[in-house]
Amino acid sequence: MVHFLAIASIKENQYQYLEPKDYTQILAAFQHTIHMIVLHHCFDIPENHQPGNQEHERQEHEERSTKFCSIRNSCLVIGTQSPMDTILRWLRYGLGINKMTRGNEAVEWSEDMTVLR
Repeated sequence: MVHFLAIASIKENQYQYLEPKDYTQILAAFQHTIHMIVLHHCFDIPENHQPGNQEHERQEHEERSTKFCSIRNSCLVIGTQSPMDTILRWLRYGLGINKMTRGNEAVEWSEDMTVLR
């Protein structure tokens, strides 16, 4: 994952890194995708699932929640020894650089409220 994202940070055919405003979007999208995959992995209900027994349903939900918390705590937060830790740190760094280096953006609507400048 980290290798793929490191390659994704390079401008094609220019041997330069992407600007933080461009690269943080890639990191955020990748992070969101990983979160969705983990949620699907933990909370996907099998096709052969038969609802009815509330105690069994409660136990399954508890097991899924425990599985999710275990994955989140070991892989998806800053401070873990995981590729996601590196991605989150890069994302925070890029967002910080982007915030410090972008100019003051002035936005205003035209009088007829049809054009945003």
